Amino acid sequence: MIVNVAEIKKFLESLPYPKHCIHCEGTDENAENPVHHPSY
Repeated sequence: MIVNVAEIKKFLESLPYPKHCIHCEGTDENAENPVHHPSY
């Protein structure tokens, strides 16, 4: 099997990714005192 690294890199760069961590309150405008991780 031949692996085309350029195609894999292009595919990975095209994937959407979150701008904030999962469960991050930094994007919640309703949070009174938002924290990066609610576990803090």
